[in-house]
Amino acid sequence: ENSKVRLALKQALHGQPGCVIQAVAFVMKQDRNETSEHSLRVRETVQNTIQDMARATFCLCPRGKTAGTRRIFEAALVGCIPVILSDQYHWPFPPALARELSRCAVFVKEADAGHVLDVVHQITPHQQAQMHTGLRSLAHNIAFHLPAPLLNDAFFQTLHQLAPSSLSSTLSLPNARSGSLIEGMDVGCETLALKFQRESEIRHEV
Repeated sequence: ENSKVRLALKQALHGQPGCVIQAVAFVMKQDRNETSEHSLRVRETVQNTIQDMARATFCLCPRGKTAGTRRIFEAALVGCIPVILSDQYHWPFPPALARELSRCAVFVKEADAGHVLDVVHQITPHQQAQMHTGLRSLAHNIAFHLPAPLLNDAFFQTLHQLAPSSLSSTLSLPNARSGSLIEGMDVGCETLALKFQRESEIRHEV
């Protein structure tokens, strides 16, 4: 099904002004040698793609072999409005955060992939600005931070989604977007994150 969606997009967008489709003629996967010519080429291509996405208003995110695709998160994190073409896609986050993210994305049915431009053109500049603002305010909630998680980031959101019933004393933290509330995480998870942070500091000291 993913190949049908991508073919429909390619046919619909070919030659259209303002539309960019990148053709990659090699396998986009690094080999075991991270410094090999192929691995360096993959990283360079990924970096260039992310830069193009950061300059774009909308980023097409057709489904992969499964309902999801990392392109959705790449787009959201660089402030590009994700245009999600996946009938079975669900955000892997708690309901409150999922609703906020859905307000900042465009959903197009797979069967309507050939009409994606008609859908996008219906979004006004004012709506686009609101969606961009929303993506910026939610970036922290959908990003994993290294070397240790930060309170209410994707690490916490994922734990909350996986085991909400096992968590107690759930926090509700104000989000930067219009003072809205995004479901926070359990105090126990906060302790876990602090433990990770301390262990990271110890390793760094050693």
